[in-house]
Amino acid sequence: DYLVKPFAPRELVARVHGQLRQARVRRAASAERARLRALLDQVPAIVNFLRGPELVFEYSHPKAIEKMGGRDVLGKPLLEAVPEMATQEFPALLRRVLETGQPLEGKGRLVRHLVDGELRPSYWDFVYLPVLGDDGRPEGVMTFDIEVTDRVQAWEAARTARERRLPCHA
Repeated sequence: DYLVKPFAPRELVARVHGQLRQARVRRAASAERARLRALLDQVPAIVNFLRGPELVFEYSHPKAIEKMGGRDVLGKPLLEAVPEMATQEFPALLRRVLETGQPLEGKGRLVRHLVDGELRPSYWDFVYLPVLGDDGRPEGVMTFDIEVTDRVQAWEAARTARERRLPCHA
């Protein structure tokens, strides 16, 4: 721009200062995002961020990646990154949150992840929250997931033990 239409020295200095200010703001925002990701990585529950109608992974907790067999899911749509979800209820639940803007909660839900070529069952409590854009409309979903497999298996074992002790009346 300077070569086509020269600026007065003061205007040029003002523009350079403006560009430097913008660069500092961008660096600060990038550093803040990195700090937030580092904090989320330490949360004992799994947190994921999915964006848009394809539910593209923007952030996936290290424990989520571990549960999915170490797959690289970032930047990929849910059903491409985790194809076994196509036959489970979760994509529809996530889309409902995205479409309605209403949170959704589940308790003790069965999830099957493909790990080493085998579908492994686990049980989860979860909350799906809408992520709102600048216009106030949902543009993504944040998941907050806690594995409860041990608890569900303990309840099942206790129930089975109780049933064995009950007399049969035929």
